[in-house]
Amino acid sequence: MKKALLVIIMLAIPGGVVAGRYAATTWRAPAVQPSTARADYDRWVTTLDADESAVRDELNEMISAAKVPLAPADQARVGKLTFTCTDPEVLLEITPVARFVAESARGEADPYAFISADLRPGLKVYAGPNPTPAQVLTLRRNLATLAAEFELLRQKPDWKVEAKGDAPKMPMLDMLREGYEFMPDSKCPALRPTPAVPAFAPADAELLAQLDAYFNGARAKAAFPADTFPKARVNGRLPAIPTGIAEHVNEVKAAVTAEKKLLLPASAESPEQAAAAVEAVDEVFDKLERFLEAVALFGK
Repeated sequence: MKKALLVIIMLAIPGGVVAGRYAATTWRAPAVQPSTARADYDRWVTTLDADESAVRDELNEMISAAKVPLAPADQARVGKLTFTCTDPEVLLEITPVARFVAESARGEADPYAFISADLRPGLKVYAGPNPTPAQVLTLRRNLATLAAEFELLRQKPDWKVEAKGDAPKMPMLDMLREGYEFMPDSKCPALRPTPAVPAFAPADAELLAQLDAYFNGARAKAAFPADTFPKARVNGRLPAIPTGIAEHVNEVKAAVTAEKKLLLPASAESPEQAAAAVEAVDEVFDKLERFLEAVALFGK
């Protein structure tokens, strides 16, 4: 009887000691440390010249618009994203975002991480295969400047040109019309003028794709014939951003001036009327001239 009682007491005491230690350990547990992904994110953001909220918003926009392959779980997470994201942890649950952030924290980020394979070549023409973060941000700012002028060109004008009799050829005016006819202006991509993330956004690649379509349409080809504008072409075609136009400033000016004269009335009743006609015609070509100037000065 005494032996059995002794066994029970010996078993109870260790049990009580273990329970007490467990309770003490649980009560004094340290705060949960950030996840590796969040630690990478916080460390990377400190290297950027931008507020965390701007970085978060841009990543949210990038992954939402990206047409890159996604696993079903990531597709579901992207589908639940809203216009604004208040918690970076939500973004870090998406594999491509977490991977990009981790690589960025190590200084090994792929600047084309959010660009689909079919659109990467267009960007690499201007950025090269391995641009530095600074080069990426510079190119993105330059693209945004050009996009702003392209957007103006694509707005439907408040003027209408009517020609009586046989209409003379006006390829520059036709190219101006092409700006708002070749594609709805609602599809014009919106680029950030001051990007924070050193990676290309889908909108950057889409802009180049649309510019390429614009400059290789029939009207642009007619406005910039190869015999008159040879330096505007690369390998026989107009590139998405034909900066070679800068070598033909005089030819562009002469072509626009000639078409302006065709639109002016043969005679005016007064100097005031003549001045008003010149102002109206200048306004017609203003968007095109601004856009072509932005093309010629791209990257300078």
